[in-house]
Amino acid sequence: MSDNFKIRIKGERDIIPIIRFMLMFILFDGILLLLIPFTYKNLFISSICSMILCILSAYIIHKLSEGMGALLSEGASRRTSRDERFSCEINKIKYSKREGRFDQALQLVNGLLDQDTDIPEALLLKAQILWEGHGKADAAGKCLNRIRELTPENDKFHRWAMGYLKKVGAKAEKD
Repeated sequence: MSDNFKIRIKGERDIIPIIRFMLMFILFDGILLLLIPFTYKNLFISSICSMILCILSAYIIHKLSEGMGALLSEGASRRTSRDERFSCEINKIKYSKREGRFDQALQLVNGLLDQDTDIPEALLLKAQILWEGHGKADAAGKCLNRIRELTPENDKFHRWAMGYLKKVGAKAEKD
């Protein structure tokens, strides 16, 4: 373990913001005292005004840095795609399917498709679950045809759906 590693005690405070605040206070107070004649009354008034200016400038700096951070990271304008939003659920479905828990996988995929009915990857998984786990070629075919409707011909899910549809159709004809 490194000697530089330090665990902070819960009540311990970071001293840097306090030092920055004090430096800003001294700066504002010094400027105000240079602009107005020195009396104890003016010292008191300039100290109160300096505190208010410090609080306002700290707020402005915070908001500016927050905005710049969002601008630089594109966090404020970036929208998550549908695939990113549902990737966790898709992974759960894939895992359940891979483990042979087809009922659980079907329940998960139906829950996902209740949220958004037009997710090609979820529809493909549902077709695979219906066919491989439950032997329902007709229901699997409906899912695959829906993928064909949703996606362009050059899309990977469209191609996969076409290939799987041929596989399901060929297997169903044998039986």
